Amino acid sequence: MTSVLKKLSNVPNTITLFRCVLYALGFICWQIPQYFISLYTVAAALDGLDGYFARKLNQCTRIGQMLDMIVDRSSHIILCNLLSTLLPKYYLFFSSISILDIASHWCLVYLHPDHHKKIGNNSPTLLRSYYTYFFVMDICIFLEECGFMLLYLHGMNVEFKSNILLNIFLCIAGMGWCTKTIINVQQLTYSLENV
Repeated sequence: MTSVLKKLSNVPNTITLFRCVLYALGFICWQIPQYFISLYTVAAALDGLDGYFARKLNQCTRIGQMLDMIVDRSSHIILCNLLSTLLPKYYLFFSSISILDIASHWCLVYLHPDHHKKIGNNSPTLLRSYYTYFFVMDICIFLEECGFMLLYLHGMNVEFKSNILLNIFLCIAGMGWCTKTIINVQQLTYSLENV
Protein backbone atom coordinates (compact mmCIF):
# COMPACT_ATOMS: atom_id res chain seq x y z
CA MET A 1 0.00 0.00 0.00
CA THR A 2 2.85 2.38 0.84
CA SER A 3 4.46 1.90 -2.58
CA VAL A 4 1.14 2.69 -4.31
CA LEU A 5 0.77 5.89 -2.28
CA LYS A 6 4.35 6.81 -3.10
CA LYS A 7 3.70 6.29 -6.82
CA LEU A 8 0.53 8.35 -6.63
CA SER A 9 2.20 11.21 -4.79
CA ASN A 10 4.45 12.45 -7.60
CA VAL A 11 3.63 15.73 -9.35
CA PRO A 12 1.86 14.38 -12.48
CA ASN A 13 -0.25 11.87 -10.54
CA THR A 14 -1.21 14.55 -8.02
CA ILE A 15 -2.43 16.69 -10.93
CA THR A 16 -4.43 13.74 -12.29
CA LEU A 17 -5.99 13.06 -8.88
CA PHE A 18 -6.83 16.76 -8.55
CA ARG A 19 -8.53 16.57 -11.97
CA CYS A 20 -10.54 13.62 -10.69
CA VAL A 21 -11.75 15.67 -7.71
CA LEU A 22 -12.64 18.62 -9.96
CA TYR A 23 -14.62 16.37 -12.32
CA ALA A 24 -16.44 14.78 -9.39
CA LEU A 25 -17.34 18.17 -7.91
CA GLY A 26 -18.45 19.37 -11.34
CA PHE A 27 -20.75 16.41 -11.87
CA ILE A 28 -22.15 16.80 -8.37
CA CYS A 29 -23.00 20.44 -9.27
CA TRP A 30 -24.28 19.64 -12.77
CA GLN A 31 -27.55 21.51 -12.20
CA ILE A 32 -25.71 24.80 -11.69
CA PRO A 33 -24.19 25.62 -15.11
CA GLN A 34 -21.66 28.17 -13.81
CA TYR A 35 -20.18 25.68 -11.33
CA PHE A 36 -20.30 22.71 -13.68
CA ILE A 37 -18.70 24.54 -16.62
CA SER A 38 -16.01 26.09 -14.40
CA LEU A 39 -15.03 22.86 -12.63
CA TYR A 40 -15.22 20.72 -15.77
CA THR A 41 -13.22 23.23 -17.83
CA VAL A 42 -10.41 23.52 -15.26
CA ALA A 43 -10.23 19.72 -14.95
CA ALA A 44 -10.10 19.31 -18.74
CA ALA A 45 -7.51 22.09 -19.11
CA LEU A 46 -5.24 20.35 -16.60
CA ASP A 47 -5.32 17.15 -18.67
CA GLY A 48 -2.20 17.99 -20.67
CA LEU A 49 -0.23 19.16 -17.66
CA ASP A 50 0.05 15.75 -16.01
CA GLY A 51 1.76 14.27 -19.07
CA TYR A 52 3.91 17.37 -19.56
CA PHE A 53 5.21 17.24 -15.98
CA ALA A 54 5.66 13.47 -16.13
CA ARG A 55 8.01 13.89 -19.10
CA LYS A 56 9.65 17.10 -17.84
CA LEU A 57 10.35 15.74 -14.34
CA ASN A 58 11.10 12.20 -15.56
CA GLN A 59 8.19 10.88 -13.48
CA CYS A 60 6.43 8.74 -16.09
CA THR A 61 4.90 5.68 -14.45
CA ARG A 62 2.57 2.91 -15.57
CA ILE A 63 0.22 3.76 -12.72
CA GLY A 64 0.18 7.38 -13.92
CA GLN A 65 -0.69 6.29 -17.46
CA MET A 66 -3.47 4.05 -16.13
CA LEU A 67 -4.79 6.74 -13.78
CA ASP A 68 -4.83 9.35 -16.55
CA MET A 69 -6.66 6.97 -18.88
CA ILE A 70 -9.22 6.08 -16.20
CA VAL A 71 -9.92 9.73 -15.38
CA ASP A 72 -10.18 10.68 -19.08
CA ARG A 73 -12.48 7.82 -20.03
CA SER A 74 -14.62 8.11 -16.88
CA SER A 75 -15.20 11.84 -17.30
CA HIS A 76 -16.10 11.26 -20.96
CA ILE A 77 -18.60 8.51 -20.10
CA ILE A 78 -20.23 10.49 -17.30
CA LEU A 79 -20.47 13.61 -19.47
CA CYS A 80 -22.07 11.63 -22.32
CA ASN A 81 -24.52 10.09 -19.83
CA LEU A 82 -25.37 13.54 -18.51
CA LEU A 83 -25.90 14.84 -22.05
CA SER A 84 -28.10 11.81 -22.77
CA THR A 85 -30.23 12.78 -19.79
CA LEU A 86 -30.45 16.42 -20.86
CA LEU A 87 -30.94 15.63 -24.57
CA PRO A 88 -32.67 12.22 -24.57
CA LYS A 89 -33.37 12.13 -28.30
CA TYR A 90 -29.56 11.96 -28.81
CA TYR A 91 -29.10 9.03 -26.42
CA LEU A 92 -27.90 6.68 -29.16
CA PHE A 93 -25.42 9.28 -30.43
CA PHE A 94 -23.85 9.86 -26.99
CA SER A 95 -23.84 6.13 -26.20
CA SER A 96 -22.13 5.34 -29.50
CA ILE A 97 -19.35 7.87 -29.08
CA SER A 98 -18.76 6.66 -25.50
CA ILE A 99 -18.44 3.06 -26.67
CA LEU A 100 -16.15 4.08 -29.53
CA ASP A 101 -13.98 6.16 -27.19
CA ILE A 102 -13.57 3.34 -24.66
CA ALA A 103 -13.07 0.59 -27.23
CA SER A 104 -10.55 2.49 -29.34
CA HIS A 105 -8.43 3.49 -26.35
CA TRP A 106 -8.62 0.08 -24.70
CA CYS A 107 -7.57 -1.69 -27.91
CA LEU A 108 -4.65 0.70 -28.42
CA VAL A 109 -3.47 0.17 -24.83
CA TYR A 110 -3.74 -3.57 -25.40
CA LEU A 111 -1.69 -3.24 -28.59
CA HIS A 112 0.96 -0.98 -27.02
CA PRO A 113 1.05 -1.80 -23.29
CA ASP A 114 4.25 0.20 -22.77
CA HIS A 115 2.55 3.42 -23.87
CA HIS A 116 -0.59 3.82 -25.97
CA LYS A 117 0.61 7.05 -27.60
CA LYS A 118 3.49 5.33 -29.40
CA ILE A 119 1.99 4.81 -32.82
CA GLY A 120 3.76 2.88 -35.56
CA ASN A 121 4.65 4.29 -38.98
CA ASN A 122 2.09 1.95 -40.55
CA SER A 123 -0.75 3.80 -38.81
CA PRO A 124 -3.09 6.16 -40.70
CA THR A 125 -1.68 9.65 -41.22
CA LEU A 126 -4.33 11.43 -39.15
CA LEU A 127 -3.90 9.04 -36.22
CA ARG A 128 -0.11 9.35 -36.39
CA SER A 129 -0.37 13.17 -36.51
CA TYR A 130 -2.71 13.13 -33.52
CA TYR A 131 -0.19 11.29 -31.34
CA THR A 132 2.99 12.80 -32.83
CA TYR A 133 2.07 16.50 -32.79
CA PHE A 134 0.45 17.32 -29.47
CA PHE A 135 -1.06 20.54 -30.82
CA VAL A 136 -3.23 18.41 -33.15
CA MET A 137 -4.42 16.39 -30.16
CA ASP A 138 -4.94 19.53 -28.08
CA ILE A 139 -7.00 21.27 -30.78
CA CYS A 140 -9.21 18.22 -31.38
CA ILE A 141 -9.83 17.66 -27.67
CA PHE A 142 -10.41 21.38 -27.04
CA LEU A 143 -12.99 21.62 -29.83
CA GLU A 144 -14.70 18.39 -28.75
CA GLU A 145 -14.94 19.61 -25.14
CA CYS A 146 -16.27 23.01 -26.29
CA GLY A 147 -18.94 21.23 -28.31
CA PHE A 148 -19.91 19.12 -25.31
CA MET A 149 -20.15 22.22 -23.10
CA LEU A 150 -22.32 24.00 -25.68
CA LEU A 151 -24.60 20.95 -25.86
CA TYR A 152 -24.73 20.89 -22.06
CA LEU A 153 -25.77 24.56 -21.98
CA HIS A 154 -28.37 23.86 -24.67
CA GLY A 155 -29.69 20.92 -22.65
CA MET A 156 -29.88 23.15 -19.57
CA ASN A 157 -31.94 25.66 -21.62
CA VAL A 158 -29.41 28.44 -21.16
CA GLU A 159 -30.35 31.37 -23.39
CA PHE A 160 -27.73 32.74 -25.76
CA LYS A 161 -27.71 36.36 -26.91
CA SER A 162 -26.91 35.27 -30.44
CA ASN A 163 -28.11 32.00 -31.93
CA ILE A 164 -26.00 32.72 -35.01
CA LEU A 165 -22.85 32.89 -32.89
CA LEU A 166 -23.88 29.71 -31.08
CA ASN A 167 -24.37 27.91 -34.40
CA ILE A 168 -20.96 29.08 -35.63
CA PHE A 169 -19.30 27.79 -32.43
CA LEU A 170 -21.19 24.50 -32.71
CA CYS A 171 -20.03 24.09 -36.33
CA ILE A 172 -16.40 24.74 -35.39
CA ALA A 173 -16.65 22.42 -32.39
CA GLY A 174 -18.39 19.87 -34.64
CA MET A 175 -15.36 19.82 -36.94
CA GLY A 176 -13.18 19.00 -33.93
CA TRP A 177 -15.61 16.34 -32.78
CA CYS A 178 -15.75 14.78 -36.28
CA THR A 179 -11.96 14.74 -36.48
CA LYS A 180 -11.72 13.15 -33.01
CA THR A 181 -14.32 10.55 -33.99
CA ILE A 182 -12.43 9.69 -37.19
CA ILE A 183 -9.26 9.36 -35.11
CA ASN A 184 -11.06 7.03 -32.68
CA VAL A 185 -12.28 4.89 -35.60
CA GLN A 186 -8.74 4.81 -37.05
CA GLN A 187 -7.35 3.99 -33.60
CA LEU A 188 -9.76 1.09 -33.22
CA THR A 189 -9.19 -0.35 -36.71
CA TYR A 190 -5.39 0.14 -36.49
CA SER A 191 -5.32 -1.66 -33.14
CA LEU A 192 -7.52 -4.54 -34.31
CA GLU A 193 -5.51 -4.98 -37.51
CA ASN A 194 -2.21 -5.13 -35.61
CA VAL A 195 -3.11 -7.34 -32.63
